[in-house]
Amino acid sequence: MDWQVIRNVDLEKLKQVRLQLHQASQLLAATGVSFVQNKADDSHTNMQWLDDLKAFESSAFGSHMQLRLAINFEQLKLILMDEDHDFSEFNLHGKTNEQAISWYNNALKSSNFDPSKLTLKLHYEIPKTDQANGAPYDLFDPELFKEHSNHFSNANLVLQKIASQYKGASNVRCWPHHFDLGMLIVIEENTDPEKMKSIGVGYSPGDDNYDEPYYYVSPWPYPHYSKLKNEELPGNGKWHITGFVSAILTASDFQNEKNQQQAVMDFLEKTIKISKSMI
Repeated sequence: MDWQVIRNVDLEKLKQVRLQLHQASQLLAATGVSFVQNKADDSHTNMQWLDDLKAFESSAFGSHMQLRLAINFEQLKLILMDEDHDFSEFNLHGKTNEQAISWYNNALKSSNFDPSKLTLKLHYEIPKTDQANGAPYDLFDPELFKEHSNHFSNANLVLQKIASQYKGASNVRCWPHHFDLGMLIVIEENTDPEKMKSIGVGYSPGDDNYDEPYYYVSPWPYPHYSKLKNEELPGNGKWHITGFVSAILTASDFQNEKNQQQAVMDFLEKTIKISKSMI
């Protein structure tokens, strides 16, 4: 698994790709809600990155935990996998959510799994998309879909390295609500979550705050604003304080660096240490 060079691309088009991928990934979240034992932390809905497939996969389900649903970003397709690595695939380009669900039901039946408990009702909302209202998915620029795949592949690479450095780090997972790939580093346990000291570290493909991909390091409890100094952050990192407190490094902040991976790793490693000193 090597770092993939991040290019300077049209951010508006990249956003349109992100919205489609976010929408399509909700079927993986629905799989967790429908077929996996629900957990208080919502982890039954999260997704794991598979670098060899360039895809996210759902939690395992079935009588022998033999089934997983995945979405390949580069080809915009759904994949139902079993324990023998047999695949049933569905290309989303030109197809609607309704057609995707019909395929999924039939694929589950072919795998001797009863799909009757599948529910699409989720306990959160995501950004509105045409696909949610019946429009077909559109692989309008394969290179931009690959760009998102590269971003998530890179993020998984560096976050796994960070996780290996901290005993209190959780698994690196993507959360379908905000579509961010991240982990939590517990610094000091507490039975009251509000009093637990921790640092959230991750990657977002973009959201309402930033129309481009970015990495974040978010200390908890939030430090007082007076402690947040941009000049202390490595590289082009900056503090975000509207709605949440987090150090941010956007793609445009590091994509012109000669060694992009090192720039991101420096930001994450040094900012985690800075955050730890403030909580």
